[in-house]
Order: sequence, then structure tokens, then C-alpha cells
Amino acid sequence: MCKLKSALVLKDKVFCPDYDSHDKMLNELKIKDTVENAERLFVRVELSPNDEDVFSDINTWDMHVDQDIVPEWFVAEAEKPRVISAVKIWAEKHIIENKKDVVLNDGENCYLKNCSAKLWGNSTATLYDNSTAKLYDNSTAELCGNSTATLYDNSTAELCGNSTATLYDNSTAKLWGNSTATLYDNSTAKLWGNSTATLYDNSTATIPTISSVAAEKVVLKDSSTLKNVRTKTIYQAGSEWRFVQK
Repeated sequence: MCKLKSALVLKDKVFCPDYDSHDKMLNELKIKDTVENAERLFVRVELSPNDEDVFSDINTWDMHVDQDIVPEWFVAEAEKPRVISAVKIWAEKHIIENKKDVVLNDGENCYLKNCSAKLWGNSTATLYDNSTAKLYDNSTAELCGNSTATLYDNSTAELCGNSTATLYDNSTAKLWGNSTATLYDNSTAKLWGNSTATLYDNSTATIPTISSVAAEKVVLKDSSTLKNVRTKTIYQAGSEWRFVQK
């Protein structure tokens, strides 16, 4: 599986785009994924922090060769500095610390720490510590630490730690740890850990089978719904509602 940060090593350059799919890279470069080409033209590599801290010094990251066959000209120790240089150029726009008013556009895969940001289009980002973000269109985000986010349109988010999110339109979220969410419109959420949610409008929340979340932690308003799959129970807000069992 391709992971941060994937690249293709070619004889004349290192191709390091904002995504991590090696197959997509080969397609973009119009190189067929054949044994012959792997023996002559390209090498799939991944440069990753050995402690999983994406904000650590890139010079200390480990390089992994992600294919069994490599060209004769490829020597991993000699090529690693080229890969590090390419990843550092990528990181200038994708690993961001302590900045305000960051704007991310289509296709950008970013890691933010102590930042405020707006995500548009098909942007993706992972937020750490005290970061805040507003997501629009089909944006996605993963929130860690004390991060907060507001989601619009068809945006999605996964919350961990003490993260919080407010969802509008058709947005969706998965909550873990001590995270909290407020849902409006037709937004949906799944709850795990000690997460909590307040639902308005036609929003829905689900407590999955393996979740330990207590239903009484979820506040229902308007026409919102809570589905507790673990206990096979549906809770519906609004005094005008009645249940008919068939």
C-alpha cells in the first residue's frame, strides 16, 4: 500500500506529486507498469518518518523501495538524497506549522499543526494539536489533538482526541476518543469511545455494534435521529413523531 511520502525515482528526476499512489504517478507520466519498464525506467519508493511524526526532520526519515525489481543504475544509498530533496520541496506546501489563514485547493494532501485553514474542492488534510479548519465541497480531514473543524457541502472528517466539529449540509464524521460534534441539516456521524454529539434538523448519528458510547450522551433536537446498532434501538426527536411496529 502506498504511504507517505511516495515518489517515483527516474534516472533524470524524482517525481513527487501531492498524492501517494504509485499507479497514478505512472499513469500521469504515461509509463506502463511492466517488468521491462521496472528493470529500466522507474523505482517506487516511500520516504516516511520512522516515529510516525510527520513534523520531524525529513533528513531522518527512512526510505523504503516498494518493488522487487530495480534498474541496474539504481543504488538506494546514492538515490536517497535525491528523494529527500524532492520530499522537502513537496513539504514546503504540504507540511505546515504555526500559520494562519492557510488555503488548500483541489487535490492537496496537507498536514497542519497549530494552523487555521480553509479547504476547498477535493482537498484533504490532517490537522494536529490546536489547528482549526473550515471544509467545503468534497473536502476531507482527519482531526487530532485539540483540533476543530466546520464542515459544509459533502465534506467528511474523522475526529480523534479532544477534537470538535460542526457539520452542515450532507457532511459526515467519525468520532473517536473524547471528540464532540454538532450536526445540522442532513449531516451524519458515527460515534466511538467517549465521543458525544448534539443533533439538529434531519441529522442522524449511529452508535456502531462495537461502540461503548452511551445513548444518553447524544442530544436530539428537531427531527434528528439516533440509531444504536448495539442495542438495536432507534431514538427520534420531536413530539410529533410516533412509532408503528409491523
